[in-house]
Amino acid sequence: MTAKASVALGLSGRYATALFDLAVEAKALDAVAASLATLKDALAQSADLKTLMTSPMVTRGAAAAGVAGVAASLKLDSLTSNFLGVLAKNRRLAALPAIIRDFSALAAAEGLAPGQPQEFDRSYFRHQMPGGMMGTLRRQLSETKRLHLLPQVLEEAEQVRADLGYPIMVTPFSQVVATVAALNVINGERYKTLPDEVVRYVLGRFGAPTMPLNPELEDRIRSSKRAKELDEEPHMASIDELRAGERVAVLDGKLDPLDFVLWKRAKDDEPDDAKWPSS
Repeated sequence: MTAKASVALGLSGRYATALFDLAVEAKALDAVAASLATLKDALAQSADLKTLMTSPMVTRGAAAAGVAGVAASLKLDSLTSNFLGVLAKNRRLAALPAIIRDFSALAAAEGLAPGQPQEFDRSYFRHQMPGGMMGTLRRQLSETKRLHLLPQVLEEAEQVRADLGYPIMVTPFSQVVATVAALNVINGERYKTLPDEVVRYVLGRFGAPTMPLNPELEDRIRSSKRAKELDEEPHMASIDELRAGERVAVLDGKLDPLDFVLWKRAKDDEPDDAKWPSS
């Protein structure tokens, strides 16, 4: 069992893990760690604060108001402040000292010492993997005991981006590129496994690629059986249709986010070919 997994077993560990993952994804590890250190010192010095955290006589509302005032007074970061509100709502403030301890243990286990500058890495300019996706990728590789493959996955991501026409590295494209790169490295063969989102991307479901795709890869995907199946899905309406208020036919799965938005606005008694009011 990994150190992280052992920490996450108890109640305090589960809360600490949730806060830690959020801090890493938000690139706020230092800020959260500093806020927790401030809270630890305040708990050691203030009997009133300790009573607020531990007394069963304090109501949820009073506890929530109290920790909000404490967070403002101590100038805690927003993530830690919101986390304290969750603890108050769930009546788990008494676990805060243990949560602070477990948070520090998690940071040490992940080799992410608060306040320690990270080495400058120029490869970010090539693979352009966002910070949040980097944290997710690192965690998922670690959980499957493949963290040692991270440098290879990031190098492969550069080739995947080029083959897919250099998509902008934001959601969902960063997830698509990272997933394909990881699969290529793990399988030991490039594009042996292709997720449906890659096929949809090549079919133009996310718009036209910025640059031309690798012609061999594009031809392989477009001629595949899966591409023909996915091409039968209802297509997203065009910009002109959306501006005109066109209704979009949807499947029960509502695979297209925009289709889902339009479906949510539909009325039960409206025919499928109804148009939205121009207003």
